[in-house]
Amino acid sequence: MKKAALFFLAFFLVILSSCGKTSMPKLSSYSDEYLPEQDFDPASYRSLVHSVTVLDDTIYMIAGNYLFYYDQETTQARPLCFKADCLHNSESDQQKRPECDAFIAPGTNPFLGIMNDRLVFTCLNQKTQQVDLVSSKKDGSGRKTLIQNIGTAEHSCIHRGVFFYVQERRSLDGQSEVSLLAYSLLRPGKEPYEILKYTDRSNISSLLPFGSRLFLSKSKNEGTESEEYELLQYDLKTGIISNVPIDSELISGAYENALIYQTDRNIYSEYNIHTGEITECAWLNRYIEKNHPNWWLIFKTIRRDVAFIDCLNENFELVYDQAVINGEGEEVCLLPGLAHNFLSSSEIIHFLGKDYYYSGGLMDPYTIQIYAIDDLLSGKVEPTVLLQVDNYSEDLTPAYILPWDGIIPE
Repeated sequence: MKKAALFFLAFFLVILSSCGKTSMPKLSSYSDEYLPEQDFDPASYRSLVHSVTVLDDTIYMIAGNYLFYYDQETTQARPLCFKADCLHNSESDQQKRPECDAFIAPGTNPFLGIMNDRLVFTCLNQKTQQVDLVSSKKDGSGRKTLIQNIGTAEHSCIHRGVFFYVQERRSLDGQSEVSLLAYSLLRPGKEPYEILKYTDRSNISSLLPFGSRLFLSKSKNEGTESEEYELLQYDLKTGIISNVPIDSELISGAYENALIYQTDRNIYSEYNIHTGEITECAWLNRYIEKNHPNWWLIFKTIRRDVAFIDCLNENFELVYDQAVINGEGEEVCLLPGLAHNFLSSSEIIHFLGKDYYYSGGLMDPYTIQIYAIDDLLSGKVEPTVLLQVDNYSEDLTPAYILPWDGIIPE
């Protein structure tokens, strides 16, 4: 009898000790094929921030400290707030701004996505003054906190029901701690799971989930003369981390089952993640050879049939018109003035049955616009302006530090 009691006591203690512990969240699927309704779109890999999404054929976007939606009836972007007499982003009283339901102050790396018909976004917690990850209904109501104090949340994305993000913490003595974390949106409630952590001046400079794998570029000895990179893949089924066997550490883009990377200054290759086969990325190389043999390309986003590219010329000067390239390697048109928006959000979105190129930046006038990709491929440059604000710092009260003047707007 005593043995049985001791057995059940030990069993109970094991169960109790395991409660609250986190494990790697389960994905909705472990297929290695691209699943459009569940997967992070690899075409958005190069975007510095993810501040736009589409839910039920409505475009939602983060602009400054506010969450907007595109009203199809008025063809204007409106703050996601339905309070009577609320001034939204035109409110001059700083103490009253947080009373607007659209006010989110998302932090320096804003994130916006969807999961199970709910919006998921970064938002300033008015009590703690820390940035949390929250969710809401599509009308902005019913907010729920998912993760408290996610910090800068660099390189964040949603993939098959899991929110992946990189968190960097720096101490006053210059020491850094970089973690790769995962949080289940399918079964929310537990603490985020820490996949890996670096405390040796290493950093994670990019993040790309693809099928049942997670690719990341790791930099060693950051900020020193001996800084170097390596490309890693984390198997989401087994938890095994390994090197990616290609002769480059930085991915330029990805589509379908291929990683696009630069093997030489002006040569691009494709790495098939299923077979390991490496082939020439002929259409990009054709464009470089024909148009700019001595230029560097900076990809904003890329698919197999279209690429949006910023260019550096032979003198490493940025060309201010963004090039649009078709799948044959031909330059079909230029998007004037988009290349200077380093902190812009540039992604491909699917809206009302068509694919659009979304672009928003921090220059005056602050402009968010979309281009129909079919039109661009035929040479037509006619954007639809979703939002334009002449005085960005006053009307949208951004949470960013503008890098070109060091000023923190009110």
